[in-house]
Amino acid sequence: MQRTRLNLERVADALVELHAHLRVTGLSDAEMAALPLPIDAETLARSELSTWRTDAGDVDILADIPGPGGARRRYEELIEKSHRLEADGVEVRSADLDDVLESKRWANRSKDREALPELEELARRRRLAE
Repeated sequence: MQRTRLNLERVADALVELHAHLRVTGLSDAEMAALPLPIDAETLARSELSTWRTDAGDVDILADIPGPGGARRRYEELIEKSHRLEADGVEVRSADLDDVLESKRWANRSKDREALPELEELARRRRLAE
């Protein structure tokens, strides 16, 4: 996400509309919902990464993702290869699958390693279709 004040306000408004609360490992939904954290542009601006549970599902908001060698890649760099998608009449941008794969490989967390086979298969199918 481009971290302009207007975008941060729009994301905060969407999170409020979707009854978002922080997603925290080890806490129940009720405990997470009770955390006293305002959902506003200032809160989002202070976070490099925040994870949310919403009425529409879980959402991760990242300021950047790791790229080759772990270098931080921000929105402005990723947007060039991103893809436009439409969700319920709203246009959204999705990072290119190769960029997501690189990020998951670098992070090397168990949940990333678990996701890799499916993402790699999607990348393989995409290459075959091109």
